[in-house]
Amino acid sequence: MAGSLVRAQTTQAIQAIQPQPPYTIASRTPVPAVIYISTSQELDAALEDFQGPYGFDCEWKCMPESGRIALIQLSNGSKVLLIHVFAMSEFPVQLKALLEDVSIAKVGVFVEGDGKRLREEYGVVSRNLVNLGPLAWCIDANFRTLYRQRGTSLANTVIHFLQRVLPKGPVRLSNWERVPLTDAQREYAAGDAHCALEIYRLLLTQAASNNIDLRHCGHVVDLDTVIVYEFPDNYPLDQHRAPSGLTSNEYHAYTMWYHGYSSGDIQRTMARYQVPAHPTDETAVISLLVGALTKDITLPFQAAALRALVENDPVAVKQHEAFLAARCPVAFSIVPAVEPQPAASISRPALAGKKRNTRAHDETESTNEPGAARDSADMQAATPVLRRSARQAASSRKPNERAVKRRRTARF
Repeated sequence: MAGSLVRAQTTQAIQAIQPQPPYTIASRTPVPAVIYISTSQELDAALEDFQGPYGFDCEWKCMPESGRIALIQLSNGSKVLLIHVFAMSEFPVQLKALLEDVSIAKVGVFVEGDGKRLREEYGVVSRNLVNLGPLAWCIDANFRTLYRQRGTSLANTVIHFLQRVLPKGPVRLSNWERVPLTDAQREYAAGDAHCALEIYRLLLTQAASNNIDLRHCGHVVDLDTVIVYEFPDNYPLDQHRAPSGLTSNEYHAYTMWYHGYSSGDIQRTMARYQVPAHPTDETAVISLLVGALTKDITLPFQAAALRALVENDPVAVKQHEAFLAARCPVAFSIVPAVEPQPAASISRPALAGKKRNTRAHDETESTNEPGAARDSADMQAATPVLRRSARQAASSRKPNERAVKRRRTARF
């Protein structure tokens, strides 16, 4: 992030000087179709008449540690494909062929990092990856004044060329391994790929108008020689301040849970980054969630999902009985019929064209979105399962019948 005013100039600083409207898919002309893809058959259908060049980006789960690429986004202007490779049993052969096709440009910001990951994680050697930073620096004099040759963030690039603010809220840190993705995740992911293509087309037009020779701009990535910038491994939520009245741990636990992370993910993430007073068990995580929702009643959440989480912890049930009665007043917990997922690394696609062992790997973590209206369709689409509370189970036992401890099957 560099600039002639101040080299540390940020998107927020630019926005404060000259407020700009947000970049959304609905604001583009024409509005592209956003297609979510989780099977090879869906991908085959979507790739029909899907000509490049493509705006290109990738997403992955970043907490508790960085996972493999879970989502690949491609935009050709009329369509944006959100290819959820995490949901597939193998990396799609047709997608591998497209990424390795040297005749088709795949355009983004700092795409060398995505290219390296694809090669290391899936054996995909992407070709004709175009880095917007050096291309913009070569073509646009104003950009050259503000930023270094390697470029700047996608958000800054969008403000510079499209006069729009690219939303970069907590959704970018969300769990990209949840299936299906939420509406918020789809909007975010589609925007990143689509805006890259818009800027690329604008730059090519500008270069043609000014007779600029692009052969020596250094914008095409060579994965064998490029040096990938290593970002510091800082606590991802460090920059997200808690609202007044909430502790940082309460707000961060809520933010992770809201964006699809399990209680175990929350616990391990805070422990890994040595967050002060981090929770040491699921009961403590639940207390942070309930604390956040009690102190700030405007925070959205899905009552059935939270009740299901609490009811799986007998200690938490006793601690938060009043909260459940007041904020989750339902007789039964309705949660998606999804099996728990042990470790993220187990449930991932194999290398391109190679099927993984399907006997042991397909347990999927329950990642309910706790309550945003935009995600209610995801919850309703899931098969409901009725779970009785611990109190209801106890009251239904016959005299002298021994209580049997229930296995936890709905970890969030």
